[in-house]
Amino acid sequence: MRILLLSVLQIAWHWFTLESKHNVNRWTVKESSDWYFNLPEWIVGCNFLPSSASNQFEMWQAESFDVSVIEKELGFASRIGFNTIRVYLHDQIFNYERDRFLQRIDYFLSIAKAQNLSTILVFFDDCHRPDPKYGLQPSPIKGVHNSVWKQSPGTEVVKRISDNTASVTEINQLREYIVTVLTRFAHDERILMWDIYNEPGRGGNEHYSLRLLQLTWDWAQSVRPSQPLTSCLDGSIGKKIKATNLARSDVITFHEYDGQQLERTLLRVQSNARGRPVICTEYMAREFGTTFHHSLPIFHSHDVGCISWGLVAGRSQTHFNWATIDLLQHQHSNGNVLLQRHDAIPEPVLWFHDIFRADGSPFDPEEVLLIRNFTASSRHREPRILTHYDPEEDDDDDEELEEVESAAEVDVQMSMDGEAVEASETAETALARMTYTIEFTVLLFGRSLELYLEREVEDVHLQHLGVNYVTSEARAFCISHASVFGISEAALERGCAMPLFNQLMVQINAKRDEAALKSQQDNERQLEWEREDELQHAKEFIITASDGRKYRTYFDPRKRKARFIAAMFCQRTMKKNSSALKTPDAVLLCVEPIQAQLEKQTKEYFLLD
Repeated sequence: MRILLLSVLQIAWHWFTLESKHNVNRWTVKESSDWYFNLPEWIVGCNFLPSSASNQFEMWQAESFDVSVIEKELGFASRIGFNTIRVYLHDQIFNYERDRFLQRIDYFLSIAKAQNLSTILVFFDDCHRPDPKYGLQPSPIKGVHNSVWKQSPGTEVVKRISDNTASVTEINQLREYIVTVLTRFAHDERILMWDIYNEPGRGGNEHYSLRLLQLTWDWAQSVRPSQPLTSCLDGSIGKKIKATNLARSDVITFHEYDGQQLERTLLRVQSNARGRPVICTEYMAREFGTTFHHSLPIFHSHDVGCISWGLVAGRSQTHFNWATIDLLQHQHSNGNVLLQRHDAIPEPVLWFHDIFRADGSPFDPEEVLLIRNFTASSRHREPRILTHYDPEEDDDDDEELEEVESAAEVDVQMSMDGEAVEASETAETALARMTYTIEFTVLLFGRSLELYLEREVEDVHLQHLGVNYVTSEARAFCISHASVFGISEAALERGCAMPLFNQLMVQINAKRDEAALKSQQDNERQLEWEREDELQHAKEFIITASDGRKYRTYFDPRKRKARFIAAMFCQRTMKKNSSALKTPDAVLLCVEPIQAQLEKQTKEYFLLD
């Protein structure tokens, strides 16, 4: 019995020490929130690859690192109001050009900072071609999206690490890459954030990426830079991978290219983030509806940073859609299909990603004007809106994160040496409870507000009093919980009272918009009914008049002439407007002249029974 008790205590102590380690190395909710709310501007920007490069190798290798193109194209981003760029590195370049690679990163950061751009650096990536190789890169395929983009470190390495067949040297190289770059720039203010692994599980890697992801988190958090660490939720593949990123990210990030799902995904991620800041590090596919016009207002209203995909259409050809990737399976030796270094960049009719051509001309000038105007007027920070989200309403069951039964629940995975490693840490219970309480109160106040609005108060002054009452009640609720949650009144004013008030204003505007829409629909329906009645009356009059039952002298030649003229007019009108005559308005083009002719003849020459 003693041995069993000692074993249990040892396991408990092991888990406790691991949990403490992760709690120390991961920012708390307060630390991440303070970092986000202290940023001078709302985060808005793009993923960046110079148009002269087809992948990470051509961007960073000594032979193709093009300073002039980088300077020019980062200037495009700055001029439309972007303040952030996201850039991919590659482990193999570090292995072959270690010191020079670090110097080029430093130089790039200086170029970006000169354009008032902060940088997010990405270490590993599971997307697209699984066979990265240092050196001269193959030519891209014309008209194919990201035809030579390379994974980092690549499928073979990922699977060897997962299967415990990777050599010690191989793992140490990856560890040294992460640790060295992070240490070199750990306190560099030019770097906004570190994205340690882009979309783990993609490219067929699936669950094999989990072990490398866990190791990367261990390596990155052992350095603990002054900037936040992250890896995306939506965009990654696999529940355990997403749960790991959710549990260990300082700031929660996600990807979404579907316009219809954008706000829904954002709200779900915010709910799962439990008070941590949220940033979308990939979006904007015109074909799928995540246009700037659709997306920017959504991100800004929820105070969620946003990084679109692509800036300048170039050798990566991400202005072609994902469907073109299927063409790679049919590529052949014909040299004409290859995009050579000095070839003109082909263009589709509708660009999928990207904003500018290499000469600085935009794909859509109105879109650029929209971005510039929006960023100019929206740089100020707004309080975050906490909105209730019901996971049961989400249709994408396969992509759902695993439910966390309690704040203290841990998900145990196996590390490289076989020891148990915690993949999710204890959440900050008080802050989580505060978040849930606020969300519940939003619903409660929302229902009260609906009852208030149902009284149909027309007087503007009374409406204003109602809003003031709700505002004071929201503020009183939040401030009353200051002592319970150990948070200052000022923080609660920003983090609770204002979001609650904003949510209630959303309820007000939604109610008013709903009433206005209903009134408009009722008016349109009434007009439609009246027009249908008029049309039916006109048709009945024509039928009756043409039949002649109400006329004494039906065969009067003058009446026949009038009827003939009207009939000829109707026939000509129907021929000219055959496609439009299906609608009541168009039919009246024929009916009304006949009706007018018959009424005129009746009044002048005939007496009704």
